Amino acid sequence: DAHERGLDPSSDEVRALAARHRALVDEFTGGREDVREARGRANEANPDAMRAFGVDDALSEYVRRATEA
Repeated sequence: DAHERGLDPSSDEVRALAARHRALVDEFTGGREDVREARGRANEANPDAMRAFGVDDALSEYVRRATEA
C-alpha cells in the first residue's frame, strides 16, 4: 500500500512498516542470521514464489530501501 501510494521509503510511516517487517522476519528466523541468509538465497533462487505473494522486484527493492533508512 505505501509503495503503491508512492510514499518515500525513508518516511516515518514506511520506516515503521519496515520495522514491523524486520520483527516478523526475526520471528520467522528465530533471530538467526544463517536462517535469514538461507531465506534470502531461497527467495533469490525462486523469485516466482515471492511473486505468488505479490512481491515483485520493485517491492523488494522498496522494502530494502525502507529497511536501510
